[in-house]
Amino acid sequence: MYQVICLIAVLALTVSPAKSGQNEKPPVGLFPSVADKAKSTEPFQKKPDLLQKMDKNLLDLEDEFQAYSAKGSKAGFLSRNRALMIKSNHYVVIDVIAALDSKETVQALQNVGCRQISSFQRVISAECPIDALKKLALEATVKFMRPAMMRHHTGLVNSQGDTVLRADLARSNLGLSGSGITIGTLSDSYNCNSTASTSAASDVASGDLPAGVLVLNDLAVGTPGCTDEGRAMMQLEHDVAPNAALAFHTANLGAASFANGILALRNNANSDIIVDDLIYLDEPMFQDGIIAQAVDQVVNAGAKYFSSAGNETRESYQQNFRASGLVESIFGGELHDFDSGAGVDVYQRITVPPGISSISFQWSEPFFSVSGSPGSASDYDIWICTSDTQPVDSANCPFQGPFANVGGDPVELVAVDGGQSGATLYLAMSKFTGTANNFLKYIIFNPSVVINEYATNSSTLFGHANSEGAEAVGAAAYNQTPAFGVSPPILESFSSAGGTQILFDITGAAITALTRQKPEIVAPDGGNTTFFFSDSTIDADNLPNFFGTSAAAPHAAAVAALILEANGGTASAIPSAIYTALENTALDMNTSGFDFDSGYGFIQADAAVIRLADPDGDAVLNRIEITGCSSEIDKDSDDDGLSDGDEDSNHDGLVNNGETDPCNTDTDNDGIQDGTELGRTAPIADPDGAGPLSGTNITVFIADADPSTTTTALLADTDGDGFSDGAEDINHNGRFDSGESNPLSAASIPSSLNQRTVPALPAWAMALLALGLLLQLYIIRQVLPARLKSQR
Repeated sequence: MYQVICLIAVLALTVSPAKSGQNEKPPVGLFPSVADKAKSTEPFQKKPDLLQKMDKNLLDLEDEFQAYSAKGSKAGFLSRNRALMIKSNHYVVIDVIAALDSKETVQALQNVGCRQISSFQRVISAECPIDALKKLALEATVKFMRPAMMRHHTGLVNSQGDTVLRADLARSNLGLSGSGITIGTLSDSYNCNSTASTSAASDVASGDLPAGVLVLNDLAVGTPGCTDEGRAMMQLEHDVAPNAALAFHTANLGAASFANGILALRNNANSDIIVDDLIYLDEPMFQDGIIAQAVDQVVNAGAKYFSSAGNETRESYQQNFRASGLVESIFGGELHDFDSGAGVDVYQRITVPPGISSISFQWSEPFFSVSGSPGSASDYDIWICTSDTQPVDSANCPFQGPFANVGGDPVELVAVDGGQSGATLYLAMSKFTGTANNFLKYIIFNPSVVINEYATNSSTLFGHANSEGAEAVGAAAYNQTPAFGVSPPILESFSSAGGTQILFDITGAAITALTRQKPEIVAPDGGNTTFFFSDSTIDADNLPNFFGTSAAAPHAAAVAALILEANGGTASAIPSAIYTALENTALDMNTSGFDFDSGYGFIQADAAVIRLADPDGDAVLNRIEITGCSSEIDKDSDDDGLSDGDEDSNHDGLVNNGETDPCNTDTDNDGIQDGTELGRTAPIADPDGAGPLSGTNITVFIADADPSTTTTALLADTDGDGFSDGAEDINHNGRFDSGESNPLSAASIPSSLNQRTVPALPAWAMALLALGLLLQLYIIRQVLPARLKSQR
């Protein structure tokens, strides 16, 4: 599951059922024109002053709460806007942007009774009393504020993803487990869902989580949106890297709290790898926001960061503002013309499913919350209307994004209610103020929405997943991979596409458009957990299956833990080296190489481990070869045609019983190379051609001329006839040639030899033998005659 944390306006509406067919363009005369607006004696409405300070969602919430309280009781209050994160004692989670000094703004929050305050640069996240929102907005130190809302976006247990990633092979073949590595996780919650079928304690008892999980911050029991999805992610991590240490921090207390949680996992929990599965809808599309900057900060400090790509497929429209000459009837903003031809069409028909579908609408201006003044120079609005035969007004367009944006952030957020049956609705966009025809873009956070016309099928991956430092992860169902007979793997239809351009740096200065290659990789989803989310017919068991890029990202993070362990531990590889190993060994899914849907492809754990921790591919890890005699960049260090891993079969860097020596061409010193004795007919190829890695040196290697017969490389005299194999195979080519005796037959004796060969004696033994012979001669010539004479 990929979570979406959003700021939306939810209004009650009865909508018509979805209809098919193309809509007719509304008659131009239905709308006031720009000229009509200039001549009008009845001025259009002005945007209320409070809309410059607080989001309409918060205005409506406080009004709703006051009306409820006026009835005599505050107990049991439930907002109509169920996406708001309402806490105990009538508090709501909000993000406040400081006008100047964030310390003064924090003090203002404290003065009205806010709690759980977390500050990052200009953004302060907090839980604040509902009945104090307008009072807080009027504080001079508050630039503007909006609610933080969360909704799920998800399409003895082991995840099936472990096998399809080939992580089980990486563990068994190379002895890996994630030992010594810490993975930090950011999600909604870890252990606050009292209705879940398992708890953190029972998961530890069953072995589905390790003991000693470090929880830095979690939601209180009963918090809205408390699903313990973070615990489900950590179960997947534990499956792939069972000995890795795990840490958790909630990311559902606002954008500033999320950013600080990233830093805390790195600095306080010493996380080597960090992974998250959520997005705030007000994260900048065209600029790196505070969460993206926090990601880059920990990555620059050495952490490896993985983020779910999103579940929005290509539910996005983008285009430069195109003036229609017509205006909406509320504030008089000029409407965007969707028709690129000679005609004019101010409506775009969309079909929405039942329930809520959130939309983030942004344009190409810098964010005040990121870079300070001047902020947005323009003010655009978005309207969702029920009829294309009526003007854009309050009666026809109940879903609105009318925030006053000039000097603030260029973003409008709105939620569309499809009712119980779905609906056909009409989207319009207008420019209230501004001279430039900005680049406009919206993303719909529901892959079931259909954009029926003027679709551009644009990128939906944005925000911190689009940061320079993050590795964005798409999803493929585990049963749609080669392990289940599907090759190439098939991308989940909802997996978000990359390609969103960065147009401004963090100071707000315009830059040459930067398109980052996102997502980089794909990992599996749909595997089992003990409690999350629900069972699927994808498998035969009754265990819950976890779908979405939220499930893919922790799989990738855990594979990174195996790679890091294999390479030598926590600081043994920089983030880009881990990312490159995953990307360069991934299975292509769409086009060859990178594409903006599946990135570099579906990751393979064993191949990625080898790419970084064993680049020469000899199955002996670098950290082992460095301490031994063999080379970490030479697959066949002694050039005998046997890889170092073939010779050091248990890969421990030692020459054990039953192993040949990877640093000695002829282990048994019989004059024949180990590879020749064991039937090798070809050298080991150079792993990277002209690169730094090496295979067998062909000027040293001697191929076996008869691989059907082999001698032992561990015993100099294979047939036990007293003659070394090299003495019998005179030309040392592994073949019984004319004029040679057979090293595999004791009855075959070299014709050139009159007696059996014995090993040459060392010099000291020869000297001792000579001394013995001289002594015998002395005895024979001197001692023995004297004794015989005396006896006479």
